[in-house]
Amino acid sequence: GSNDLLSAEQNVQLTQLVHSAGVNNIFSAADTFKAKFIYLSSDFVFSGVDGNYNETSTAIPAFQLGKAKLGAENFLRSRSLNYIIIRSAPLLGRGTLEHPTLVDLLRESSLRKKKVKMPGKILHNPVHVSELVRVIKQVIDEDIRNKILHIGGLTKISMADLGRAVIEKLGLEPSTLEVSDAASNAVASDYSLNFSETLDLLK
Repeated sequence: GSNDLLSAEQNVQLTQLVHSAGVNNIFSAADTFKAKFIYLSSDFVFSGVDGNYNETSTAIPAFQLGKAKLGAENFLRSRSLNYIIIRSAPLLGRGTLEHPTLVDLLRESSLRKKKVKMPGKILHNPVHVSELVRVIKQVIDEDIRNKILHIGGLTKISMADLGRAVIEKLGLEPSTLEVSDAASNAVASDYSLNFSETLDLLK
């Protein structure tokens, strides 16, 4: 999908079109109606060198996905008078046919005897999608403006290790998962998000 790291590296123009140029088009409509613009960004806006990035940490993306996301963030911060940027760790929960979750993907691939490639050297702190919904509802209800928020979970884990845990829990075929760090050139990285400032704001 459009948030797939390897796909973004291989399709730079499309990545910029979806994540940067697309925001420009939507902003024009939102600005006309004086609507709040809530942009869902990513932990990939950071370098992955240090981890535990807070809301004010300097964003220096290493990958095309992060560069496109940061471009959209900078556009909103310079143009919008009513924006919220939510940088999210990978989301867990129910998906759709167009956007299956990790669980959906592994279950379907196991049934079809297909391989799923997941990185083993990139750490995130995944969070359930219900937390994203809660944060969005609160910023709308309280009309919070012009902030960068972080949402993430309490556990740092690679997607490969998370995939293994899901496979074991659901009793799926272990060979379904294939560890691949091609997108990151096999470099160990930590993209975990610190969300303490967001928690303080949304008390």
